[in-house]
Amino acid sequence: MPAILLALLVLAVIALVIAWFLRTNPSSMARAMRVVMVILVIISIIAVRKAALFPSGFYNFFESIIEIIDTFVNRIAGEKNGRRFFPVIATLFIYIALANWLSLTPLFNTV
Repeated sequence: MPAILLALLVLAVIALVIAWFLRTNPSSMARAMRVVMVILVIISIIAVRKAALFPSGFYNFFESIIEIIDTFVNRIAGEKNGRRFFPVIATLFIYIALANWLSLTPLFNTV
């Protein structure tokens, strides 16, 4: 499972770099998107930092979220296609969920 977490980390970093280079006259929505990406990178680094054979703490929580999404995607797309589409679906799901949760706070109220 650490390979999947590493793949999510790589995708988040790539998205962060793309957003950083496209930062001409950023709106409040673009700033909020960058904050979400930075938070995802920090969470991924913290979660993967102390990977062990028997997970505990935050890594265990993060792995359970990944496992829930993996099971969901595999049931819908099948075993072969589920493994192929999992990184994209999981990245989008986690990013959109975190962005929606942060938009509920007054600090990131971008609507």
